[in-house]
Amino acid sequence: MRQGMIGGLLLSPGLHFFLTRVMSRAVFPSLSARANIGLRVAIHQACMMPLIQFTLLFLSAAMQPAGSIEDRVAAGKQRFHDKWRTGFSASLMFWPAVNTVMYSMVQPRFMNLYADMASLIFASIMSYITYKDCAATCETEEVRPTLAVPSLPTIDTQQLPAIDMLTEAVQTIPLVWQSHLLSLFLDGKRVEAQSAHDDTPWLLSTTT
Repeated sequence: MRQGMIGGLLLSPGLHFFLTRVMSRAVFPSLSARANIGLRVAIHQACMMPLIQFTLLFLSAAMQPAGSIEDRVAAGKQRFHDKWRTGFSASLMFWPAVNTVMYSMVQPRFMNLYADMASLIFASIMSYITYKDCAATCETEEVRPTLAVPSLPTIDTQQLPAIDMLTEAVQTIPLVWQSHLLSLFLDGKRVEAQSAHDDTPWLLSTTT
């Protein structure tokens, strides 16, 4: 809503007036075509960039809800002070290329429409630059629901002997099984050795 009001009530009329009343007369026949285009782009950047930066930074903050007019002005000054370097860099990267295309390829009767479309794109970029820190701050300050941590059951000290006996039984049972299996294994070996010893005289008698 704020960006629409700023663009519709201030940026678009100002840009229309600048293109039809100022840039229509900024023609330099004595210069070459490239120099003419470069000079017109420089004039456009020098005149319109302060207006665009002021409206998109200062006014967007001043139009936010506040307790008084002084608070709105202070909010606008603070945002302009914090964001003007970033906005200036974005403007230098965006508008010279856009204006070069406009003054070299777009017919004069379509310049206003072309500039309005470019202004809408740049307003979206500046809106992202302006409000991304606010969104990150709101996300970090968001109140997250707290989960109730279940309390662990308390162990009665009178149950400690029973627990110790259970632990000892659990540790002893595998040892008993191991010793039982070992005894079975040894008994099997002993039986095999005894049967082999008993069969030896029979084998000797058959061979002789």
